[in-house]
Amino acid sequence: MRRFLPVLLLVLLSAAGLSAADGTVPFVRMEYERLPDLNTPRCGHAIALTSGNEPIVFGGHTTGFNLTATAEYFADGAWHTLDMLYPHDNSFCVQLRSGNILLGGGAAEAFGIGQNWGVESYDPATRTFSSLPILDRKRALANAVELEDGTLLVSGNWYADDAIEACPPDGIFKWAGPVSYNRARPFIFPTSPSDAIIFGELDYHGESIRQGWVDRYRGEAFQVPLLAEWQPVSILDNSLQQDYFIGDAASGDYSSLLLGMREDGAYAFIRVNGETFSLLPLEADIPTIAENCQILFHGMVFVNRASRTGWVFGFSLDNLQRVFLLRVGYGVALDGGKAPLTLFYADIPDPVGINPVITRLPDGSFISTGGSIRDNFNPFSTVYRFLPEGGELLLQARRNRVPGILCLILGCLALCAGAIFFFRRKAIRRIEPESGPDSPSEDVTMAKIVALMEERMLYRQKGLSIADVARALGTNTRYVSTCLNDRWGGSFTDFINGYRVRYAQQLLQGEPRAHLSEIAEEAGFSSESSFFRNFKTITGMTPSQWLSGQ
Repeated sequence: MRRFLPVLLLVLLSAAGLSAADGTVPFVRMEYERLPDLNTPRCGHAIALTSGNEPIVFGGHTTGFNLTATAEYFADGAWHTLDMLYPHDNSFCVQLRSGNILLGGGAAEAFGIGQNWGVESYDPATRTFSSLPILDRKRALANAVELEDGTLLVSGNWYADDAIEACPPDGIFKWAGPVSYNRARPFIFPTSPSDAIIFGELDYHGESIRQGWVDRYRGEAFQVPLLAEWQPVSILDNSLQQDYFIGDAASGDYSSLLLGMREDGAYAFIRVNGETFSLLPLEADIPTIAENCQILFHGMVFVNRASRTGWVFGFSLDNLQRVFLLRVGYGVALDGGKAPLTLFYADIPDPVGINPVITRLPDGSFISTGGSIRDNFNPFSTVYRFLPEGGELLLQARRNRVPGILCLILGCLALCAGAIFFFRRKAIRRIEPESGPDSPSEDVTMAKIVALMEERMLYRQKGLSIADVARALGTNTRYVSTCLNDRWGGSFTDFINGYRVRYAQQLLQGEPRAHLSEIAEEAGFSSESSFFRNFKTITGMTPSQWLSGQ
């Protein structure tokens, strides 16, 4: 699969040039410190901050583009390694209200190939991992969010079909509806205690969508013209959806803040208030040039609700040892004014690369971990901490037009890198951006198929065939097969075996001493050997290995 970042750069740089506009923004030097290196160089990992304010990184890939099923937490001035159940290279990561951290999906093999089903939970109190029932489908580059009612929503995929899936509290992941486009790393923002919207700028091949379609978890998709003009700047490395949240759920305010980019290269902040999208009024244009360095912003918005400010990380291809943090005082705009901007920068001895994984600490500082320069084969173990507040005012940054030749050169470099890292061994069907949302007739059929599985538990029937499902629906086998391929993204056999394995996992959790032949019988497998084989194929572990991770 990928590397996806070159294609993101291509999207950002392929415009004819960045538009000219006057306007100044304070440009401030920030302090930094070099923290101890990670024990394992890594890219494609996730990062989170535990309830005890302990930074921890999860999985990813290391030197040679090999997967690493390890985590590292920072305590007592050093990084300490833990073993995980899955590598979770480009997985989703969710900080749960319980304090645990949930990880799911990711690449299946070295070199970022394929997707996987695996889900596990990290308990910061014991620093241990436990296995959970698998996803509804194999995924990589997905995002997920926990709603207030306890439901986990997941969407997004890479070089494989997408859909919405949901997991109720203490339940299993299930298909919950179609998406208008197959997206990579979509935004999933809550709009109520039990609903959310899903949208994003890149499809599952890293190509621009630019249609402005927004999916609802509960309801029909709708178009937002603003998103067709100002594309949300996705971050294809891991991002926590709650970091964008600027609202107050207790008062019914479900607002989030994200970065948008226009085709001419201009940036803007987009406020998402429930299902309403608007541009945040700013005192000045967001700078894209500082001291002759072209700035590319990473896209992740870290919100500090206490100070009502948002922060965006940036880097420069002109000087890979210069990093930026853009601060926006969004609270002023919410109060009826125009939000002030400040651009902080630091010149560091060793580059953090163009794709470090970053998080914000409670003291207002930021740490960047790992990353690479232009490939996935030589990731960094570098860790920096940046302290943007309190720096000395130096000069003014500005938005300006990048010389056309520079844009052309950078665009060509990004295109070449994209061609290398996006090479795949087989072609995969994709939905063209101009094709619009999917046909509702297949959506209805898919919902009926899911109902047969959820309500009648048809998958527990031994020897269940696609003809059996077609008869139950009053249609033909070809239509059922097409529907599963289009909406679920896989074959009938994989679909049924996924249900059987998830059900078997529930049985194993409830009756860990039950004989495997009994579990196989209950779940609908034709034999114990078939159960064992499919369980290991889907989860990567034997049933006993999976149980030991509980």
